Amino acid sequence: MNNFTRLTLLIILGIVLASCTSKAANSNKVSIVAPEFRTAAVQTLTAAVTPTKTSMPTQTATSLPTITFTPAATNTPTTTPAYPEIHFSLDIPSANGVAAADSCNRSTFLRDVTIKDGTVLMPGETFKKIWRFENTGSCAWKKDYNIIFVSGLKMDGETTTINQYVAPGKTADIHLALTAPDVEGTFTGYWMLANENEKGFGEVVYVQIVVSEDEEDEEPE
Repeated sequence: MNNFTRLTLLIILGIVLASCTSKAANSNKVSIVAPEFRTAAVQTLTAAVTPTKTSMPTQTATSLPTITFTPAATNTPTTTPAYPEIHFSLDIPSANGVAAADSCNRSTFLRDVTIKDGTVLMPGETFKKIWRFENTGSCAWKKDYNIIFVSGLKMDGETTTINQYVAPGKTADIHLALTAPDVEGTFTGYWMLANENEKGFGEVVYVQIVVSEDEEDEEPE
């Protein structure tokens, strides 16, 4: 039963009760309406006019999803060497600069003929190094004797035949074709004479250059 129907019945009931009460007062007679009925009517009327509480829907809190930020991968640039790789020999010259040899093959360094120590060259410049030696042994040096690399920076040098006959007590100028590195700096390479089997003998000599873009016109004294 809806509220409107209930309210209509209560109004009718109220009119009836009022009529009965009025008649009872006028006739001074006992009311024929039982107390239980009046109490029930009042309760019904009170219930009709009392608003019913409507339960509100319960809202359930929804947890927000956790957002995890993953940093983007950063590519590490590969470092490219600015200059070409330079290879060095692991051979070390003897402490006194003289290779062990018998009395047959011996040599003594006299002086630098070209490219004195500290000569300034341009990067990548080719040059000819010449050392002057004396044959201090008891055997002549043959044409197929060589000058061989010992240690330091090779500077593109290769084993080179002396291409001359040098008798004991005589001197000889030994030539070697080299190339300066492409980078600036001071570089040294060690070389020595060797027989036809490339067995070294005599003093160990070296070439030392300074590579620079500001090339000097004259060699150092």
